[in-house]
Amino acid sequence: MPVQAIAAPFADLNTGTSPSFSDFGQASGSASGPFGEAPTSGHASGAISSSASFTPSVAGALEACSAGATSGCVNSTAKFALASWISGAGSAFFDYATCSEIKSWCTGASTYAIDSWAQIAMESALIAESSVQAAGGMMAFLNKEIQDGFAGATCACQLMEAGKMEELAGWLAGAGAAAVDSGIMGSLQMCSKGGYAAALSSAAQGALKGWLKSSSCELPGDLKSSVGGWLEGGSAGGSAGGSAAGKHIPISQV
Repeated sequence: MPVQAIAAPFADLNTGTSPSFSDFGQASGSASGPFGEAPTSGHASGAISSSASFTPSVAGALEACSAGATSGCVNSTAKFALASWISGAGSAFFDYATCSEIKSWCTGASTYAIDSWAQIAMESALIAESSVQAAGGMMAFLNKEIQDGFAGATCACQLMEAGKMEELAGWLAGAGAAAVDSGIMGSLQMCSKGGYAAALSSAAQGALKGWLKSSSCELPGDLKSSVGGWLEGGSAGGSAGGSAAGKHIPISQV
């Protein structure tokens, strides 16, 4: 399939443009502020994927946010798309506090990552949806939405095997990760929690690739190889998260 045919769904994930967030106001606004009226239950009856303004870009940014990745790991246009969704139809799926935390991630500094309580709240809210349950959980659902955005073409849509993800999570919680840059840490969090590298910006992917090759990378050799395979969409220590096959097309080229 020609690359041009799949450019549209993910065109906003890795562009260099920086949209304005001024229309959304501050995340600390009142319940009648930028998010509209705060939902009483944080749960909507409609399917997430069919909600207004929900796109593969929104799914990618939502995945990165929920995994604890720093805001700078995702392009501003994808964060803008998420901010638009969470300010509208998306606000029905989460309580007000969680919406505010997601909004802070979209509009905050590049080093901003949501608190652990918000990560738990996001997963708890989304798993209540039948479409998320049918997919096998929040990350599986979002991964499918991301991969569907490539319309059957190949992408950086691979998962490391479960044992490697656990090993990486353990390493990230240890002393060896203390000196790791927040952006690299955010990308590694995505990897360890079952996210797709395709959701990361091309800059974040490039930074992680550079770090893996540098002397400052203290990951064990086999784990380093697995993370590299995850980035490239290859099979090093991992498995495909969907039906994409063939030569990898970096998201930055889509």
